Amino acid sequence: MESKVSQWIRQVVACGLIHGIGVFGVLSSHPAGAEIIEIASMTALEQRLQPEDLVIFDLDNTVMRAGQMLGSTMWFSSMVESSKRPELSDAAAFQVAVDKWIEVQAYCSMVPVEGKTPEIIAALQQAGRKVMALTSRNVHTRENTVRQLDGMGVNFSRGGLFPKDGESLAVAHPSQYYRGIVFCGDNEKGAVLEAFMRLATLAPKRVVMVDDRRHNLESVEKFLAGKRSFLGLRYSACDVWEKTYDAQVADLQLALMGGILSDRLTRLLLGQGVTPNNPR
Repeated sequence: MESKVSQWIRQVVACGLIHGIGVFGVLSSHPAGAEIIEIASMTALEQRLQPEDLVIFDLDNTVMRAGQMLGSTMWFSSMVESSKRPELSDAAAFQVAVDKWIEVQAYCSMVPVEGKTPEIIAALQQAGRKVMALTSRNVHTRENTVRQLDGMGVNFSRGGLFPKDGESLAVAHPSQYYRGIVFCGDNEKGAVLEAFMRLATLAPKRVVMVDDRRHNLESVEKFLAGKRSFLGLRYSACDVWEKTYDAQVADLQLALMGGILSDRLTRLLLGQGVTPNNPR
């Protein structure tokens, strides 16, 4: 007599055949050769790499994060909301926030998300691995971005993937390759990576990408489907830090911009009654 488990398996297989999909298509939504998993440390990246991989790092909240509230990804999100006005379209309000974010980057300090990350990147480069960065940052931030990374000892130009700095990519919105970093701007990361790989004639067996935003990994997964194997690593190391965002601290730091104070000193000033509207 057929067991209930056997009956269930037979029904699932039959359902898969009827709908033109296999059993594993029911169980997994990822294309063949693609996977997205979560990691909390860059050490997990090292453990999963293969010699021929193209290794891609996101920047904000992956390689580095703001050293203070002002200029952080959380501050940018709050700026997008506060920039909304009845007389502005959502796109116009977003651009106001982008322009302000670009402005403050000239003053913002950045720190590695993990102290060992710069060493891991350098070790991969020294071992001859193909390494690059793929960031949602605007092309107008490129000099400040390189300065911020240099301050941490991170230099993506050591990867030597493409010799032409400042090369624009064939995508819908401005995007550029500079010093080992591809600046995506308003484009999907998947579309930009595809354009860059075509320009640089890169044909890795597998692409491994670390990013704190899952939708970026899914974008790259979509564009690589059927062409390259893909391992997406959703990096969670900044998740807790993002929840500590203090808008009052960021507002006062903005009011005093030109000499951004630490979060601790800013909180002391707030405790003394110093506010963005009354900086004394």
